[in-house]
Amino acid sequence: MKSFTFFQTITKSKNLVDYSDSEEEDDDYNKNNRNNEIIINVIEKSSQNYGLFMWDGSLVLSWYLFNKTKNNQQYWNDKIILELNAGVALPSILLSKLGAKNIFITDRFDGFNEIQNNIIENLKLNKINYDVDNNNNNNNNNNNNNNNNNNNNNNNNNNNSIFIEPLSWGNFENFSKHMASSTIDYIISSDCFYDNTKIIILSYQVRCNEKTISNYIKKWGLKSELLSTAQDILPNYKISSEIFLIKITKNQ
Repeated sequence: MKSFTFFQTITKSKNLVDYSDSEEEDDDYNKNNRNNEIIINVIEKSSQNYGLFMWDGSLVLSWYLFNKTKNNQQYWNDKIILELNAGVALPSILLSKLGAKNIFITDRFDGFNEIQNNIIENLKLNKINYDVDNNNNNNNNNNNNNNNNNNNNNNNNNNNSIFIEPLSWGNFENFSKHMASSTIDYIISSDCFYDNTKIIILSYQVRCNEKTISNYIKKWGLKSELLSTAQDILPNYKISSEIFLIKITKNQ
């Protein structure tokens, strides 16, 4: 299990990050100087399914989302969020604690049951209420999870709705009911790409300078804007490679 502490400092102008693989306190900072502290625990699993790992891009994206509350604690209140290729769902868990109204946590159909079960474990670990897709083939487990979830309602302090459903590129059949009834305010993702929406906030890791998403942005008539970099958001955290936060919109 990994623990992540998101907080703002009272005595310094910029946010700091605290990360550890255990629950031991870090003595490098003074706890009395923290404000708006949120602690999130996530479970990783050894598997060939990459969706069960905690990737650096997800951490960078989460800190960007958290920093939006620096000047406005209610920034994410009443927002409807769709996370694509969520994996362990760290950004969605954080947004739930920051007050987002509805959060749709999605990942690909292939290997979804394993990913979903891990997400459910992480939501329970952080005492967050959730719902699952009743159309999924794992109906028995879903019903059991819903029953367990109802028992945890009294421990959940988040007045929002969390949905966990499969969603793959071009296959919206299961998700169409939500698209018809909800207006998505933000689509977030780490190391994946999606089009045909108003605004995409993408955490993108450059693995090869010769193969980037720039050609696809031109191909699909989109435009991109650099929001920040991993080094700017997490100056004290060692990142394995270049990670950028990019805002992608349609060309008008």
